[in-house]
Amino acid sequence: MELLIAAIGGLASHYFVFKFGEWHLQATTILKFYIALFLLLAIANATLHQLPWHDSMLRSTVIASTYAVCLWGSMVLYRLYFHPLCAFPGPRAAAASKLWHVAQCSDSKIHLIMEKAHAQYGDFVRIGPNELAIFDPRALVEINEGAKNLFSKPAWYDNLRPYTGLNTHRSKTVHGHRRRHIKDYANQLDQALSLHTEETIEINKFFYWFSFDVMGHFAFSRSFGMLKDQSWHHAVEMLRKGLALVGPFTPVPWL
Repeated sequence: MELLIAAIGGLASHYFVFKFGEWHLQATTILKFYIALFLLLAIANATLHQLPWHDSMLRSTVIASTYAVCLWGSMVLYRLYFHPLCAFPGPRAAAASKLWHVAQCSDSKIHLIMEKAHAQYGDFVRIGPNELAIFDPRALVEINEGAKNLFSKPAWYDNLRPYTGLNTHRSKTVHGHRRRHIKDYANQLDQALSLHTEETIEINKFFYWFSFDVMGHFAFSRSFGMLKDQSWHHAVEMLRKGLALVGPFTPVPWL
């Protein structure tokens, strides 16, 4: 009977609670809650069933495992067959859990994995339970349409919570106030690109310069000047080298 109740509890927890909204910011609280609940269950088993502490812990572990298996089983089945994104192609493991993404990022070369996914699955690839990788350039207009944009930054930007950085704020209102200052740097980007219309260039380098010039303006009231100089600033180069260590954490939250 206890195992049946645990199984129903796992299914109900997903269907009525965890299926809705974002829970990554409450992960620590949820973990503490489950640990406390497990200890209470162990004490109840020892008291009500007159069990030795070892047997009580073992019984509680079986009950908790039943709950966890049903919870995760329900989540995986939902993500694979009933989720709003289940119609999009992509690796099945990626649809089930972000742990697939973590494994692919172990060498910090996820861009190569994305290139292969694009070739295999097309312009819209499901790379996580709640994520799509979009390779169609026309989608950039819809996603970055300023005030008309309905999209917000993903949960990854909450990694530094409770601290919020200049570029990690997820509030559209905050970004709306800053957006008016970006026009000058957009013009600089356009001018820099116009100097190379007759040759093949590494476009991501220019986008990198643009992003950090803008961040320098907001963070230090002074641009790094990379778009004007068309060269890397030494501080940004140092930062780029350090980012290699962050590769495995790019898919956070992991589950």
